[in-house]
Amino acid sequence: MSETWVITLKDVVMARDRSTLRLDMTEILPAGEMRDLLRKALEERDFVEDQAGRLTRQNATGEQMSVDLETLEVTTTLEVAREIKRDVRAEGWNRQDARRRAEARVRAEGVDPDRLVQQDVTEQLARGEEERLLELREVLQEVHAGALKERAGQLGQVLEVQEGKNEEGEYELVIRVEV
Repeated sequence: MSETWVITLKDVVMARDRSTLRLDMTEILPAGEMRDLLRKALEERDFVEDQAGRLTRQNATGEQMSVDLETLEVTTTLEVAREIKRDVRAEGWNRQDARRRAEARVRAEGVDPDRLVQQDVTEQLARGEEERLLELREVLQEVHAGALKERAGQLGQVLEVQEGKNEEGEYELVIRVEV
């Protein structure tokens, strides 16, 4: 005689996605000096050097940002392990038979937990893209401003430096140099 069992099915699903972009850094100073300025700007934002020589930081949302100073590639990776747990009612002659029937029912429903978790990871990575791009633009702006100030000092005596935002809210840098 078969009985109705409540079977708990558990599965750990791993999902990973990444986004890569390349920084477009204008070479105002020699490449090595520009990279030093970039390193400094990133370290001020809590990036630390890993064993491979990339600057990395883990964001509050679990995203790992990695900047390769040689190629200027920024890779953001998100990796998630999620436990999927479902209680399924199934009939069977014993617990083992009921588990087999519960697993078959879940497969027949066509729900793919791997795909669902992967979709969540991809969407989470996409949601953070705008914020990451804004931060990287700020970093590049800081690097370019520092390079322009240093270059101005190489050209002559810096008389005045004005930094701020114009009427449209855009960053503006004015450097007066006596040559």
